[in-house]
Amino acid sequence: MEQRVVTTHLQPDLMERAAAAAIVIAAIGVAAFLGMWGLSFLRDKPPPLWINPNEPAKTTAGEVIKRSVSVFSNVQHADGIVQTGWDYKDGGGTVPVRQYCHYMAGTTFVGIALNGVRLSSINGVELVPDIEGALAKCQWWNSNATDSTEPHQ
Repeated sequence: MEQRVVTTHLQPDLMERAAAAAIVIAAIGVAAFLGMWGLSFLRDKPPPLWINPNEPAKTTAGEVIKRSVSVFSNVQHADGIVQTGWDYKDGGGTVPVRQYCHYMAGTTFVGIALNGVRLSSINGVELVPDIEGALAKCQWWNSNATDSTEPHQ
């Protein structure tokens, strides 16, 4: 005896399709809700590298981390640059605690001045083209300027 299957009865009707679509939409909604709910736990916590300026950063052992800040100014000179660095005690510093100036070109690095004064013995002075011109490009902090961050040459 041979049996025949009528395929028209095996296809889902409109109600079954609507129910399947409703289940998929509900599943997407629940997944979105759970995702947002999970992210809400991170909202009130700063990212790991975030620094609160009102609270000192600490090591895992609880020791306070002291941060200093360096600002660099670069001026083109010959085939390299004259770079002046201003070191501040911390991010709230308004006057640099140390200033230095050096010439850099490729792998050449020659210190030429410290705290606004030419170094008395510059190691590698022969590597710095026009040393006087390079020294004139050092940017020193100017206490007489109206803006405390304005350089003085």
